[in-house]
Amino acid sequence: MKVAKVQKELFLTVSQKEKKHATSSFDFAAVKLILVQKDSRGRLTYIGAKNNSGRQVFQVFENLQPGTYQVYVEVDTLQEVVLSCYSQDKVDFSGEQPVDRMDFLQQTMTSYLYTNAEKKTYSSEGIPEAYKLVCKFEFGFVGFLYRNDSLEATL
Repeated sequence: MKVAKVQKELFLTVSQKEKKHATSSFDFAAVKLILVQKDSRGRLTYIGAKNNSGRQVFQVFENLQPGTYQVYVEVDTLQEVVLSCYSQDKVDFSGEQPVDRMDFLQQTMTSYLYTNAEKKTYSSEGIPEAYKLVCKFEFGFVGFLYRNDSLEATL
């Protein structure tokens, strides 16, 4: 998805086909909706997400800068869905290609961890070059990242 101008508000909605006599959100599949920005080198930066169920699952993204974005939609069942977008200016969805799910989630979760997780260092254990990041994602996952830049010590 290409955004040419700053978007004060951009609405992304995933709509599910309504089943006859659907009475609650439990009659619909769970939906994960994730938006990331893709830089010129192909790296992904987490922007925001929504994890919910219902006939329509939507998220408002504010103050999006011009650039290339990817939208990831995951539905828990084999359910037909429609992804729609609303904004004050034109947003180009042409040229969207399927992405490798695991690569996308790994890059997105790593980006989210580096910007949102609490960092715990291993300085008290004598390894100041090592740390871990742990956090619960707003889109239904828990992430752990351990990094050890020490050439001598192991965790």
